[in-house]
Amino acid sequence: MRRESACTASSLIVSSDYGTLLRNMGWHQEPDVLKNINLTNKQARKSRYGLMGPDPYTDDPHNGVGNVYYGVVETEKFNDPSTFGDQLDDWVTLSKNLAAEKDVVLKRLSKNIRIAVPTKRYIEGDKFEPMPGSKDDALASEIVMNIRAINDFISDTGEKEIKGPNGTEKKTIWSKEELDHANIDINKLKDALTTLKVTIEKSDDLSKVTGKITEIPQETINAIKSKGSNFNKIYEECLETIYSFLKIPRIHCPWEEGIGSQYIIYLGAIDVNNTDLKFKGEKSTPEAQPASDSYEVVLFSARHVARSAYDDDGNLIEVPTINFKEPCLLHSPFTVNPSVTIAVNASSTAPEGIACMGSIAEVTAELWVEEVDTEGNPTGTVKRFTEAYPNGTYTFDWYLGGLGSMSKNFLPNKKTFRSC
Repeated sequence: MRRESACTASSLIVSSDYGTLLRNMGWHQEPDVLKNINLTNKQARKSRYGLMGPDPYTDDPHNGVGNVYYGVVETEKFNDPSTFGDQLDDWVTLSKNLAAEKDVVLKRLSKNIRIAVPTKRYIEGDKFEPMPGSKDDALASEIVMNIRAINDFISDTGEKEIKGPNGTEKKTIWSKEELDHANIDINKLKDALTTLKVTIEKSDDLSKVTGKITEIPQETINAIKSKGSNFNKIYEECLETIYSFLKIPRIHCPWEEGIGSQYIIYLGAIDVNNTDLKFKGEKSTPEAQPASDSYEVVLFSARHVARSAYDDDGNLIEVPTINFKEPCLLHSPFTVNPSVTIAVNASSTAPEGIACMGSIAEVTAELWVEEVDTEGNPTGTVKRFTEAYPNGTYTFDWYLGGLGSMSKNFLPNKKTFRSC
């Protein structure tokens, strides 16, 4: 877990070494995530919606893409011998939008994030389509997969051929009675895809409820990215409808960055302001205790999904199977610190602040930091570091040379300076 940018405290990035993630999920030795999985079983099948490609009637189950989940828990609870992660309140809310919903299922889904992760790149290299290389590209892929999930769901409301362990059989996954009970109108979902300008290939087989998606225009993706737009509202309404019914989180898409021989996979960005995460020392009221110094981000597989697990008969299991005490549980501590504003009041003995090669110049500087109020929130004003932290120390690193040379030769990943 790290900040998305050094200039902001409100966005955090969850990442993992790709090889470590595969080994932890059990996919390093067995990248086929569907081995021994019966896709005629609705509880197994629903987690594949959006991951099976553009054609919901294909025989290719896309077994090289799996689901990874992550959640956040306070370190104090994580280390508490009496806490195991089997209660909803053990977990920090990661989406206050969902937590505010009246729908009990959506409230549960506010506690964890689902990521679609390819499993075969590590083994077979570039044969497989690479993951996006940026957060913006990942969001575009995420929209595509969630639109496919809507279409996959629609296709399973009619009779279709599905390959199972005993061969292909005709089956309707979601009955009319189930849909009526949940007040789901399939025609409304189909109309929504039409409004979003999604092109779906018509089939000569009249028994098919929908067809293969042949195009999701870039203009549609861009419009959905725009919060508050009409397309965004339609898209969000569709996702709430199907994922509330399915009782699983929506799909998020990762992006990757190659560092040497390693691939770092970024599982998502957390908007702190849309969570119950607290900045270090933050107080909700002047009388309240300061917020926790530390949290743990925990990664787990589909079988561990908190409050969304089912047994083989399709019954909801109220207690999740994840256990904080598992020795191989993939987790990492982090602290949400408020952003720091640095103002450098510098003086130089060189004329007009210019220092030339071969000359001797003395440069001094003083660190200023942003003040916080009694509740631990940044105020926007700065004061001397020595006044704010009388016993604190700091070090400035100086570089004499051009900015271009500094960026090229010294900064990690050769990234240039940015003003904050």
